[in-house]
Amino acid sequence: MAWNNRGLVKTFKTDTDLSAKKYFIVQLDANDDAILSGVGATIIPLGVLTEDVASGAVTAAYVSVCMSGITEVSAGGSIVAGTLVSSDASGEAVASGTGDYVLGIALEDAVDGDIIPVDLSAKGSQRN
Repeated sequence: MAWNNRGLVKTFKTDTDLSAKKYFIVQLDANDDAILSGVGATIIPLGVLTEDVASGAVTAAYVSVCMSGITEVSAGGSIVAGTLVSSDASGEAVASGTGDYVLGIALEDAVDGDIIPVDLSAKGSQRN
């Protein structure tokens, strides 16, 4: 069941093709533009892309990113409800490991490709 209770949703500029990446995890690049969280859990996540982006719309496009609350996230593997999740190298949610920066807490079980609700209240913390 997909559901959300989004808190802060902010618009960010992007020069990256984020088409077909709705519900993927994003981070900021050196220019403060939103980019897909492609380096995995070693970077603090900015939030989750909340809209579809037109294919090829990359020159100074603007995207909405959910930064707090509960939002849908694309799962990149098996996740058990209640598990802390982080970004994998593709920008999808996976179970957090030691030292990973946390996106939030999974509120439903998932397998690869599922869209699940995640509580972003733990975002930015680092798992020990």
